[in-house]
Amino acid sequence: MKTFEQLKRSEERFVGLETQRGSVPQKLKRAMKIAEGAAKLHSAYQHYTSIDKLALMLKNKTLWLRRGDSPNLNDWGEWRKFGTLAEWQKTYIGCFSYGTSESALMWRMYCQPNCNAVRISISGESFAKWVNELKRGGMVCDTRKKVDGKLKASIFASDVLYGAVAMEGDRYNEKRRNALSWFGNCIHMENLGDYVWDKALVARIKEYAWRQEQETRIIAQLKRTRHDVDTVAIPFPSYVLSAMRITLSPWLAEECQRCTVEKIRRMFECAGIVIGKSAIRSSVLTGTLDQWRK
Repeated sequence: MKTFEQLKRSEERFVGLETQRGSVPQKLKRAMKIAEGAAKLHSAYQHYTSIDKLALMLKNKTLWLRRGDSPNLNDWGEWRKFGTLAEWQKTYIGCFSYGTSESALMWRMYCQPNCNAVRISISGESFAKWVNELKRGGMVCDTRKKVDGKLKASIFASDVLYGAVAMEGDRYNEKRRNALSWFGNCIHMENLGDYVWDKALVARIKEYAWRQEQETRIIAQLKRTRHDVDTVAIPFPSYVLSAMRITLSPWLAEECQRCTVEKIRRMFECAGIVIGKSAIRSSVLTGTLDQWRK
């Protein structure tokens, strides 16, 4: 209840930015502070991936973060629109969707019609504790090295802000031009497009069209650029792994679900992690997304 009330207050503060006095850079700074504080207040966090990648997470007890200018990110053009390239090349990102409900959009975007897909769910309490530990530790690991691969980094979590910075005559209507969106709220910021190159916005803001992702990111910013490092790893503590909830792919046939559940349980057991009997469940969308099969 406490975190819910804090989240509501954060929402009110964000909406209030539209009428507050101050320049656009000042308001952007306040919005980023609100988004960073709110990132540890949601009830749950979801990561859509595959069983194979889940197996690697369990085996290594790590989550990989990808460099911000990587072509493998979903919105590869993000680094061209917000912040500076130099800052993006020091920044590594791990992506989650906040909230408890399944999302047909997220299944489709990140898993395709794949029977091997899963959704990993982490409780809000575990996520907040994990992020606080990462922030205090200030270290990530170069995934290419098993020994002496530690790199100093500033690590934190932030909700993503969604910005509409289209100019006159572009596809956005007047209400959405020069607007900033978060948690379902949209506020107007005059001439927002003039300030999107601020390096502080790196990994904090995306194009408005992505707003339905409801994204929270774990962000690691290295002290210096490493062009040779495409991915870094952060540790998955045992209390996060043991409390995970796994949702099976909506494209997995019901007759195949039992053996898939057994397979995932063995993966956890091999990693020395004990999970509850109800930790793995079917998707509420099972059998409803068949029209998206290739």
